[in-house]
Amino acid sequence: MFKDWCGLNGWYDSEPLPPPAEEGEEPIPVRPVWLAKGKATAALRSAITGNEEIENLVQGFQLSDEERKEPDVILKHLQEHFMASEGVLTERT
Repeated sequence: MFKDWCGLNGWYDSEPLPPPAEEGEEPIPVRPVWLAKGKATAALRSAITGNEEIENLVQGFQLSDEERKEPDVILKHLQEHFMASEGVLTERT
């Protein structure tokens, strides 16, 4: 949902155009592209601000300065954390 919102703002392109392949070369696979990482990261941080539990969780990931600038890294860590905790909850029920 966050990536959809960033896409609407023009900060994320989930289906960028592939670069033109020259004759005899394999086409390069197309990956999603962050068009404005700084804006997306700022939006993610503003969404987290005020929720002390998630702020502490992100601090606990011990990310490097470079990783903190990558929205994908923060989202991946959050997904892994919540998927793992959900798995524990379903095992207990």
